[in-house]
Amino acid sequence: MKKPFDKDAVFQLLASERKADILAYDLRGANLRGADLSGIKMEGVDMRNADLSRAYLNGINLKNSNLKDAKIFFTNLEGADLSGANLENACLSDAWLYKTNMENANMRGAKLTAANMKKAVLINTNLANAIMFNANMDGANLQGACLKEAVVQAASLENTDLSGADLQNADFTYSDLRETKFANANLEGARFTYAKLTDEDLPFREQDYNPFVEKKAKEQAEQQVKEYGEAGKQNTFKAQQENGLEAAKKTGYVQGVCECAAAVSSDKLLGKMLLSEMKVTKEMAKKYAAPETYKTLEQSVFAVQQKQEQQQLKKRSR
Repeated sequence: MKKPFDKDAVFQLLASERKADILAYDLRGANLRGADLSGIKMEGVDMRNADLSRAYLNGINLKNSNLKDAKIFFTNLEGADLSGANLENACLSDAWLYKTNMENANMRGAKLTAANMKKAVLINTNLANAIMFNANMDGANLQGACLKEAVVQAASLENTDLSGADLQNADFTYSDLRETKFANANLEGARFTYAKLTDEDLPFREQDYNPFVEKKAKEQAEQQVKEYGEAGKQNTFKAQQENGLEAAKKTGYVQGVCECAAAVSSDKLLGKMLLSEMKVTKEMAKKYAAPETYKTLEQSVFAVQQKQEQQQLKKRSR
């Protein structure tokens, strides 16, 4: 029988040489924000909905653990073992996952915006419907992984191994996939709009863009000529690619910050502080964040902000 979670007692243990004794406590939904759990063996632990944001989990063993819906953003997981772990719908935006082992993990619907997964092991990992805006997966091993319906926009996947991966309907718009291996991968419905690709086996390469995109670019160029005359022709296809990439990166940044704030929406003050710290305004969130993410913030963090603004207006009108 696990003891009820006691934050003070757990943090005292973490500051001592008896770190592993925290396993005596029920860690479901536990607030371990900023805690140092580095190197602890916590294989098979149940930490559903736990808050591990800004924590130090480098070298930790969380093999086969349950971290569903956990908040793990801005967290250091370098060299950690998350193989076989359940990270469904977990928020890992801006997490440091360098050389982290996530083999056979369930990361369906996980938020990994701007996460650093360089040289990570993601063999046979389920990343279906995951959000990976601006993520860095250079040199990562995703052999046999499932990225079905995943959003991998403006991400870096240079020298990444996607052999045998299921990329059905995945969106790699503006991503860098040079020298990436796609042998036996399922590319049905995958989008590579403006992506950089050098694998000769693929239907699109860096110099051989998606015909649909070329058509849209031509339409935009014609419209610009109508509006601006010959000067409109200066906005070339390559310029559109570069402008779009910058917009995609900004979208990814704002979305990542908003995902983190939405994950802690029950703590309105923390959410507000996070947005302020990362210099993301309500206007930016409304413009760039996904509708469902913005809606969560609108009902929590921004609701408080709006109430305060209304109160200030009332005071001024008196």
